[in-house]
Amino acid sequence: AIMGDRTLPEWMNKLQEEHVRKTPGPYKKSILEDDLPYLEFGGTVIYSQERHDCSFLSEDLRSGLASGSAVGFDLEWPPSFTKGKTKKVAVVQLCASEEKCYLFHISSMSGFPPGLKGFLEDENIKKVGVGIEGDKWKLLSDYDIKLKNIVELSDLANKTLRCGEKWSLDGLVKHLLKKQLFKDKLVRCSHWDDFGLTEDQKRYAATDAYVSRYKQLGDSKELKEQLVDDLSQTVASLRCVLLNASKPFDPSDEEAKTKPENRDQSHSQSEEDAGRHTQRECVMSLDISEYELQMLEQQARHEQLEEECILAFQVTAAFSCSVLYQYSSIPQPVPEQIKHLKMFFGHHSFKPVQWKVIHSVLTERRDNLVVMATGYGKSLCFQFPPVYCQNVSVVISPLIALMEDQVLHLQMSNIPACFLGSAQTKNLYEEVKRGHFRVVYMTPEFCSGNIPLLAQLDRTVGLSLVAVDEAHCISQWGHDFRSAYRDLWKLKKNLPGVPILALTATASPSIREDIVKSLHLINPLITCTSFDRPNLYLDVNRKSGDVIQDLKQFLIKKKGGGFEFEGSAIVYCPSKKEAERVTAVLCKLDIPCGVYHAGLSIKRRRETQHQFMRDEIQCVVATVAFGMGINKSDIRKVIHYGAPKEMESYYQEIGRAGRDGMPSACHVLWVPGDMALNRFILNQSKSERFRDYKMDMMAKMEKYLNSTKCRRKLILCHFEDKRLRKVTSGIMGSSDCCDNCRSGEDPEVVLQDFGSCAYQLMKAIRAMDERFGITAPILFLRGSTSQRVPDRFRTHSLFGIGRETSETWWKALSRELVAEKYLMETTGHNKFATLCKLTPKGRSWLSTAEDERHRRLLLQPNRDLFSRVSVSAREIQLQVLNLKHSCFLFLKSNWVISEGRTAVYVSGNNSQYQFFSLFVLFLQSELYGKLVSERQKLAGLRDIPPALLATNKILLDMAKSRPCSISSLKQVDGVSEAKAAMLTPLIEVILTFCQTHGLQVLREYSSVADARSLPMAAVESHLLQAQKMGCAVDTDRAGLSASIYNTIRKSIASPPVSSGYMHFSRIQYNISYPNVERFVLLERYFWSSRVGDFCVVYLCRCVQDSCLKSCDPVPQSSGMDLTSWNQDKLDKDTQDLFSDSPVKV
Repeated sequence: AIMGDRTLPEWMNKLQEEHVRKTPGPYKKSILEDDLPYLEFGGTVIYSQERHDCSFLSEDLRSGLASGSAVGFDLEWPPSFTKGKTKKVAVVQLCASEEKCYLFHISSMSGFPPGLKGFLEDENIKKVGVGIEGDKWKLLSDYDIKLKNIVELSDLANKTLRCGEKWSLDGLVKHLLKKQLFKDKLVRCSHWDDFGLTEDQKRYAATDAYVSRYKQLGDSKELKEQLVDDLSQTVASLRCVLLNASKPFDPSDEEAKTKPENRDQSHSQSEEDAGRHTQRECVMSLDISEYELQMLEQQARHEQLEEECILAFQVTAAFSCSVLYQYSSIPQPVPEQIKHLKMFFGHHSFKPVQWKVIHSVLTERRDNLVVMATGYGKSLCFQFPPVYCQNVSVVISPLIALMEDQVLHLQMSNIPACFLGSAQTKNLYEEVKRGHFRVVYMTPEFCSGNIPLLAQLDRTVGLSLVAVDEAHCISQWGHDFRSAYRDLWKLKKNLPGVPILALTATASPSIREDIVKSLHLINPLITCTSFDRPNLYLDVNRKSGDVIQDLKQFLIKKKGGGFEFEGSAIVYCPSKKEAERVTAVLCKLDIPCGVYHAGLSIKRRRETQHQFMRDEIQCVVATVAFGMGINKSDIRKVIHYGAPKEMESYYQEIGRAGRDGMPSACHVLWVPGDMALNRFILNQSKSERFRDYKMDMMAKMEKYLNSTKCRRKLILCHFEDKRLRKVTSGIMGSSDCCDNCRSGEDPEVVLQDFGSCAYQLMKAIRAMDERFGITAPILFLRGSTSQRVPDRFRTHSLFGIGRETSETWWKALSRELVAEKYLMETTGHNKFATLCKLTPKGRSWLSTAEDERHRRLLLQPNRDLFSRVSVSAREIQLQVLNLKHSCFLFLKSNWVISEGRTAVYVSGNNSQYQFFSLFVLFLQSELYGKLVSERQKLAGLRDIPPALLATNKILLDMAKSRPCSISSLKQVDGVSEAKAAMLTPLIEVILTFCQTHGLQVLREYSSVADARSLPMAAVESHLLQAQKMGCAVDTDRAGLSASIYNTIRKSIASPPVSSGYMHFSRIQYNISYPNVERFVLLERYFWSSRVGDFCVVYLCRCVQDSCLKSCDPVPQSSGMDLTSWNQDKLDKDTQDLFSDSPVKV
């Protein structure tokens, strides 16, 4: 039918023929009808129903977004609710652009993918959608996911159109985009438990998310202009349709109508126009309400629409937090602060993150949450402010032993500190009130009951801050939850002007948020360092059950017989019984060790810890109750004799190793039965939510243990945030990273097709009526004659079909199928029986796989699944692998002695030179051993742990630089004024050793000038000339550590110097090191960091006599030939400067 020049829709003709007049409903119908073109997503749909690749896809999505970008967001809710059952979110749709849309089929996965969770909770990415508030609460109730930085398009449309409609997604599309959604009920997925989706269903779901991203509606930078233009064009087009206008809409006409003198006229004209429209049946059949006509007549001007758009996004931005990890530039420390740092703590400079935190406390008095890797230096963040400001810091820590160690460490550095508890004397309380102590430690229980004491301290002496150490204990999701921490919110209530500093080494985003809320922190500065520990080597292997065979690979033979570890070690065991068994075996090998677990008396446990801290025993065999209170920096090995339960506790436990920065190793020896025991224990838990959370954590741990990918990368990915996953340059893929990287088993293709074998296994489980555990179906497939396979199944066609594959391989496949939610383990008729059954996802796949063409199942293979080898052959491979590891560790120990700090290399002719000969390495190793022995004697006399007196790294630096005076000893990083006096006997050891073996000690270069009768400027010039000729300068021995070098570079790059090479006095003032005499910036070497184009050569009074290749013992009869590097011969004065011949007068 045709009216005028318009063809009416078919449904309109039907109404006219039946003379049925439609009654207006309670909701207004859109003025655009179903004859509009469909809005469809034309890009690529990336669909995932596998949990293991969701994190990868989430990372792929995140990597393609710029900071502040927006994504279209939508949820497909669960199918119709069944009585008594509430189902969770089914599908999450995310549209990043017109080219890509991601669909995550959550209902087919075991738990919510952590990578996707991190993406949804990322405050830097806007999520735009319709009805997004309802989606937000659904995610919160189902998975405890806090959807952040959301933009509701319905609210935005109401503001821009100046109305109060209850928009549906379909209605919004019709009004704003002049299109309609495809809402075919045959396509719409009503049973989300059917996996996977058809192509039409995928396109349908993708389009819903695409709406919110259409033409970048969610982009806050372009929305202002684009939305105004789109709305204006849409309104103009609608007006033309309604009024049959012959000319396009002109905003100036609307502006004229809004003037006072034209209001009555425009109103009457509107009434006349409305009357004429009443006579148009074709338009009336569209069911246009009077409300909609008035709304269109009263559209705001362009400027008003623009202001509304801006206002909407300003409101949204007001509720979003500041961007994490992005800080504005802060001033460098002043010379007085550097002086205090060196005097009391022995460091030449702050680490970047340390200074950010300290500056925010000193200058801004701001609350902080600090997530800092073990060994980075969390303690300095709360110990430096009171020392510098001469007031008090209160530190709350969970373990008394840890606090006692830290108090002793501070007292050795001449920093007054104490531990305050209920058993302390009255005199101690009075000294605290008078401000005698700079750092006061207390437990959370004591703090909660003595907040008035803290308030009094703040009024009288002044509090720099209140630090809450090991803050992950405050979160109920943390692995060391402690209820007393939950009461610490009172601190902020009673001390509103005192900064609260919460510190931890392990905290996922959800735990970080819980810490902030629990402590009531106000606008906290959240600081996170990388979780990477580059000095830790990660290794996973299977245990045989024979403790001697398993642990002997980590032992070395002593000269006098017997075995020992290469340094201090901790062996973690899953139970008290296992810890006692391992201890007994190690004692038989004459290894000095102790046992530590909750079944021992407090006195016995403290005695073991005391002996371990003082190196009286080399190893502690313990349950997980041991570790958090250990402040021992030189632990070289952490061995888990049994599978860890979760990733966070594992990271915390291996964090005990290598806190001094020296290379250390972390090993796990396990069997799959360890996980089965852990699951059995968890199944007894009555809290379903807690059980599901722990099961998910355990699945991650098992994936880590089975994986053939880089283990370091897997650990970092667990912490979800992309910015925390940065791996230290040069570590990934090297032999120093992990066992997989060393063996080259990190495959490029991470997925393999296990469809055929998975089909056989699931068919076997179904054939046996799902009434057995996983072992019986595997025996059935292998054709076993075991009584565990009933006789009635022996005639089945599948019986014996998998006999060529080992039982170990089949069990590994079953564990992967359980992890991917194709199989599930349930409790049987008694609590000790476990049944293996198919999940709905598994049944769906098995049904599809009946057609051999669709029998495809991609899984990430672990080490057991890579090849179908027999058990005996597998054991031979593991033994060979272990042998390789033992050889590596022997070489590693030698390398440890020679490594030291990162030296500053100076290139010549595109080549780099090594400083040390093998003979000098041997001598350094011997000197290091003598320094360790002397440190042990000094620590014994003072009854303190040797590592508190001097860490292994300090001794290693001393063996390398060989200081011969107190002033040169202070140049070693980590040696404070107080410690330098305590370590004076070590100087005698160095002098005696160097004199015996012909090694040169660290001498002041002024003595070189005096011996050669040359001005110091000439010495500097000769050194520069030698460097220019391509000779390597041992700047590390000269006193130029990496930290000092970086500080100098920052000073040069900062105003007023700004890379100018004549501002020597200004640079010296900024650095303020006591022994700095001159900076020479004359050589044009381009810096890798591109700060400037000058190479810094730092010359201090501690430059030794022979910096060039001088680590070799120099023969007494002849000088050193400086042309040995195939360079041009130096001039006579320069050659004579480094000669050992008598000085010519």
